[in-house]
Amino acid sequence: NYIEWSVKQGFGVIDVNIPKHITGHDDTEGYVEEDRPKRISATEELAVYLWENYIECNDATEIFFIGVGDAFHGITHLLMNREHCFERITGIVNFVAENPLRPVQSQNIYWLSKWYIEHSLIYVSSTHLVWAPETPTKKLSKRFGKLVKSPMKGLNEMLERHHEEVEEWILERVERGRAKGKGKTVEVGVDVTEMAGI
Repeated sequence: NYIEWSVKQGFGVIDVNIPKHITGHDDTEGYVEEDRPKRISATEELAVYLWENYIECNDATEIFFIGVGDAFHGITHLLMNREHCFERITGIVNFVAENPLRPVQSQNIYWLSKWYIEHSLIYVSSTHLVWAPETPTKKLSKRFGKLVKSPMKGLNEMLERHHEEVEEWILERVERGRAKGKGKTVEVGVDVTEMAGI
């Protein structure tokens, strides 16, 4: 469990779950199909809200985001729409099964894409379209962060399979920050949207 591991490390954790079905106060309908655009928009809004009201005002010196499923969109939206937030973020780990990949780029900060590839691990399902033979992978790897092809198909399986790799990656970056004298405070933002049974 990523959250349990983070707490044992002494990291601060923000754990957020966005339900698959977002309804209003007056919704009296029965079963409603998932509204993915509405969910992605809610994830983007929530990422900005959490950044502005909880993370940005915190004195954490190492900040990590872990995004699962649609949370991936919230994290990339935050990077592209809050110009200097990347300066405080130490690393980003995303797990993507079926969501389309989203490039991180900015017209104002031309090196943001380079920063993203150096500070991210994007685990992508083995069945994702990005791995299709006709997809130009060299171009994708530069625009979408450091892509890692997972041998697993679903989000839960990917989370379980890559847990130790993610732990090592985060700890390596924390130690690197401490060696540079950045301090010991660590914030791990965990934004999970499609987990079941974990």
